[in-house]
Amino acid sequence: MVEPVDVVVERSEPGEVEVEGKVAIKFSISDVRVAKVSHGFIVATGVNIIARFLKSPERIIGLCGPGVQYRAASFVAKRIATAVVKTDGDERIEIYVEPVAVGLAEGFITPWGEPCVFLHTVTAWRTATAT
Repeated sequence: MVEPVDVVVERSEPGEVEVEGKVAIKFSISDVRVAKVSHGFIVATGVNIIARFLKSPERIIGLCGPGVQYRAASFVAKRIATAVVKTDGDERIEIYVEPVAVGLAEGFITPWGEPCVFLHTVTAWRTATAT
């Protein structure tokens, strides 16, 4: 049986990715959903991202939007995002979010001047012993 569990985020640290020496992405765990399944938990997270240019773009074609072509981009994960949540049963769960793919739409920006990027992540977790 699956039972939703209320959680409170005790602490959270953002992750950081550098894309081809051109773009820096900071990403953070923004939403955590937990369910009790048998004797364990299943965790789902939402991720917020903020991207900034490290170097000025060579040319700007237009704004991000439908039909904009993204390409897979090489990246270095400088730091993964982490969080610790406390369940209503006083158990603590450590959560880790790591990027597995990054896409970049070269020449396109958001209305706020940020680069157009996407980030695919994987989420892992473990139950931590309360001390």
